[in-house]
Amino acid sequence: MYEGKVIRIKLHDMLSFFALFFAFVCATNGELRYTESQFLYYLPFLFCLAALLMELLVRRIVVSSYLIWRIVVIIFLLATLTYTLDFEVSFTGIKTYLLQSVVVLLIAVKCSDDPENIKKIMIVAVLACLVTTLYILSSVDLTNLGGERLGVSTINDKWNANNIGLFSAFGMLLMFCVTFVFAKRTKRWQVIACVALIALFGYIMIVSGSRKSTLIILITMLLYLMSSQKSKRVRNVLLAVILALLALYAIYNVPFLYRHLGVRFESMVEVMFGGRGDKSAALRQIMVDLGMEAFEAKPILGYGVNAFSVMYRQKYGVLAYSHNNYVELLVTGGVIGLAVYYSYIGRMLLKKCIGNKQTSFVKAMIVAILIADIGCVSYYDPFIQYVLCLLVYGIIYNPTVTRLYAAETTPLTGGQQ
Repeated sequence: MYEGKVIRIKLHDMLSFFALFFAFVCATNGELRYTESQFLYYLPFLFCLAALLMELLVRRIVVSSYLIWRIVVIIFLLATLTYTLDFEVSFTGIKTYLLQSVVVLLIAVKCSDDPENIKKIMIVAVLACLVTTLYILSSVDLTNLGGERLGVSTINDKWNANNIGLFSAFGMLLMFCVTFVFAKRTKRWQVIACVALIALFGYIMIVSGSRKSTLIILITMLLYLMSSQKSKRVRNVLLAVILALLALYAIYNVPFLYRHLGVRFESMVEVMFGGRGDKSAALRQIMVDLGMEAFEAKPILGYGVNAFSVMYRQKYGVLAYSHNNYVELLVTGGVIGLAVYYSYIGRMLLKKCIGNKQTSFVKAMIVAILIADIGCVSYYDPFIQYVLCLLVYGIIYNPTVTRLYAAETTPLTGGQQ
């Protein structure tokens, strides 16, 4: 008598992946991310904490260089409370970073236990992006979609256009990664699903009008082409240059793309060369100037977490972040704070790994994030921090290496495997 195969799904795995899916959804959905309900705000972190505790009961903790770096950043941020301009504002920022640390710790535990979970969590992130995208489409008038910029004016004041563009861009890249980069074999239905999702996310990204999201896509794909397959590097560089020129031509000559992206890129370039640009670009330049003036006055340790917001409120009457991660960190912690945050990321980029397409793609995404940091504050952005954690573990656990990096990881506690 034939007995069917019994599929056993571990309870802790189910809880962990569901908790991470919920955390990714809340990080991408504006109404959940900026909810006024304290219960909804803390719920994803409570789910992840419960999943993390269950994981720690059945496995050992592997302390990687990433976790050590995260702890060092937390300690530094807490230290800034001793000289902050506004304790309450700074504590709110630190609380946000601490809550996100619960999620990244869960990601770290899953990835340390089984490097294959890196790909699985990427799929979870893509599904979360898809759910948020479908929610957006159900909330807007589809007949007018693509007319106005997708965001506050077309949905409600909880939906920032740049946040929409960012999760759409990362959804595209992660989907491409799990389908073509990390996959050993790709089936036809997977290719169809990948193309369909990339097209959907790409359209949402375009109508959001997000410049930084467009740059993340272009930079990642160009660097990936130029760094993978060393034997065909000349061909890949030429192909990357041709694709870059075609993308620029399309942005400036296709009416739909020019209306949503071309005009905004023109404004950005104008500001870069000393012009005024549009209202958004001009405001960002004012913020950068304010931040750099503050940094020059106190360059070593800065003024504490969220100090820029306090300074901006003192001068203009409203709390606002600097829209530039480098400026934000310089004002927060001076050159020491900037070094604490970026030295580890730089070390990961310089880490020598066995050459393969997975490592090339992961490092290309990290470089794209570093460039996009010129236009966003990512060090406490939940979605970017979750993705960055995945990317770092993609380097620590190089898919072509059959053992874990012993120098990178140290068992901390025992558990039942």
